[in-house]
Amino acid sequence: MRNRGSWRARMRRCDGAAIVEFTLMLPLLFSLLAGVSEFGRALYHHHVIEMALRNATRYLSRVPDPAAEADTARNLAAYGTPDASGSPLVSYWTSDTYGTITIEGPTMRTVTYTDSGGNPVSFEMPVIRMEAAVPYEDLGFLSLILSNPLQLIAEHEEVHFGD
Repeated sequence: MRNRGSWRARMRRCDGAAIVEFTLMLPLLFSLLAGVSEFGRALYHHHVIEMALRNATRYLSRVPDPAAEADTARNLAAYGTPDASGSPLVSYWTSDTYGTITIEGPTMRTVTYTDSGGNPVSFEMPVIRMEAAVPYEDLGFLSLILSNPLQLIAEHEEVHFGD
């Protein structure tokens, strides 16, 4: 019978252990990388939608009749232009799907604050509010984790000045 070395010597031999560990961890690392990049993409699209909605609400706050300019505001939000020319700011948020933009106002809102003398002061002001709920079109990684599709929801309010 041949002696193959001591027990300690056999335990120190790790030929190929690193490649086996890497092979086992590679799917986990790939999933983590794909999930982080998909989440970053969703955050970026939410930011773009939020900024576009802010700009459209600011536009509506300065026109005399916001109801007459609702389509222009929707185009500003989705395309960044008043006439829906060019490509949408977010590729899947087109004129077919931006019906999810709701416009409220101007509605009177009561604001109360305390002046320097400690007295409450109340006044009313007209407010325009826009909200958008855009179904997020993911690249496939979030749909593996989430049972319901992700909705990007943004809203913005501005005081209506009208010209």
